[in-house]
Amino acid sequence: MTARFELRHVYDHPLSAVIELLNDPVFLAQKARDFGATDAKATASTEADGTIVAILDVWEPAHFPPGAKTSHRTLTQRTNPASKRGTWTQVVHGLEDRSTAEGTTELIELGPSRCELITRGSIEIRVPLLGRTIEKKVCAGVEAGSAKEQRYVAEALNRRRL
Repeated sequence: MTARFELRHVYDHPLSAVIELLNDPVFLAQKARDFGATDAKATASTEADGTIVAILDVWEPAHFPPGAKTSHRTLTQRTNPASKRGTWTQVVHGLEDRSTAEGTTELIELGPSRCELITRGSIEIRVPLLGRTIEKKVCAGVEAGSAKEQRYVAEALNRRRL
């Protein structure tokens, strides 16, 4: 079974500023650390068609499997500023055969200095008996942290505006 989520964040900033911030390696790594990672490293590159590829490696305290001390995951975001759309995938190292997390992003211009970011995702955990429960908990955690993440991004955008 697969659990799905959808997050909608409105920012009082130009769409281009949101794209720039959400693909900034320094911002991505700092955000991961501020949200509990023990270490984070990020890179970004631009492909010939203008698509920005941001890769974030995060090390954090492990929640699964039992007994593990550290978890390492890699988030890969692909954002095309021209289409205002993107995709993302997240790999939890060591659990690649048991989990899948992926989705899309879409930015909608609501005016010259206002936009909405829509993030959709699906999470599949292939662990007998516990998979559905874990999927639901992960999605609930993503949704519960959504408001905190929106405030964090908005504050960073405001700092850049100054």
